Amino acid sequence: MKSPSDESVCQKADKLVNGERQWSYDHPFDNCTRIGQIWGVILNEGVPVPPEKVALCLAGMKIAREVHRHTEDNLVDLAGYSQVCQMVHDKSRELFLQRDKELLYSEEDLKKSKLFGKVNFEDL
Repeated sequence: MKSPSDESVCQKADKLVNGERQWSYDHPFDNCTRIGQIWGVILNEGVPVPPEKVALCLAGMKIAREVHRHTEDNLVDLAGYSQVCQMVHDKSRELFLQRDKELLYSEEDLKKSKLFGKVNFEDL
């Protein structure tokens, strides 16, 4: 039985993702981007695998291993890849908003857009 001082799977994953390991591999967005470029070549797709899909595929690998045989390491890594996936999405959104700010739209341009009134740009 676990003692109250034992760390949970999520606590262990958090230490791995947000600790020294992150700086060993770079930000998860950058690392998943590099992995996606390599996978794109290996899969002969002609385009990189997006970093968001890389994170999901890595999580999927851990699920497949867990289905075969339970280990705490599988669950720690799965929780870690979930965090990585969120970090990739956060950085993607940050980069999108940064690029978007570099573009100048007038209110009139936005009103002419097919998306005007359909998309809440604040939610992006």
